[in-house]
Formats: sequence, C-alpha cells, structure tokens
Amino acid sequence: MRRRIGALLTAALLAASSGCVRILPKDRPEPPAAVVDSHILCAAVTPRGGWADPGPDASSFSRGAEAAVHSFLELRGVRGRHAAAWRWYGPSGLLVRASDPVDVGEEGRTYARYIAWDKMALHEGREPGAWTVAVLIDGRLAASRSFEVR
Repeated sequence: MRRRIGALLTAALLAASSGCVRILPKDRPEPPAAVVDSHILCAAVTPRGGWADPGPDASSFSRGAEAAVHSFLELRGVRGRHAAAWRWYGPSGLLVRASDPVDVGEEGRTYARYIAWDKMALHEGREPGAWTVAVLIDGRLAASRSFEVR
C-alpha cells in the first residue's frame, strides 16, 4: 500500500514538473473590464466633436504659465459601465484633490477605445515640488504618474 502511494506521489510530481499539467485556480479572474492604453499629463485638452485631443505629454508644469494639469486616459476594450476617479497628491504625499467619479462606458456595450480626463487647477497656492496623480477604475488603481509643479 505504501509503495503504491509513493508511486502515485512520484508520478504526480513528475507530471506537474514536466509542464504538461497546469493547475489553475478554481475561480479564474475575468480579464480587466478596461485597459489603460495611455496616460498623458498635459496643460490642455481640446474637445473635438465626440472625441478630444490632449496637448503634448509633459512632466513639468508652471504655476501662472499653465492654468491646469490634465490627466488624460485613453482606454481600450471597455466592457460595460465603470467609474473612474482621480486622486491628486501634493509633494508632502497628502491628498490635495479628489475628483467625483466619472462614468466610463455603458451597461451592455463594449468600446474599442474610450477617453476620460480630469484636471487640477494650477494656482499660486499650489505647492511647488513633485506631485502624483493616481487614477482608479472601480476603486482599483489603474494608472499613476508623477509630475513637477514649479
């Protein structure tokens, strides 16, 4: 009896190590409901019809020279309706601004591409230094970028 159990265990170990057998989790997670294709930080976003174009991607912004920092997302493969939210953190690491949730997508629909953005005003009261913006989709971190405010 012991010899059979030992032989079965040995066979199972050999099969698992040979790559022929894959043990998958019982509940496989679904693919993401939206994939961040690009995350651009820019000084302006220009709406054009049913779409919008971000300004050039930048990593540094000047108070007084630019009115705001825009965090512009281009998503792909958006299935269903989701909520995007932005969190803007100052140089000290404290949350300075939190956006209201923005609807992304629609129930029962799939989009090959989808855009969404938020902005933080750059006024003289904004602390200079290294800032971070984090984007959450359905409460989960989807993207983040660091930038400089001068």
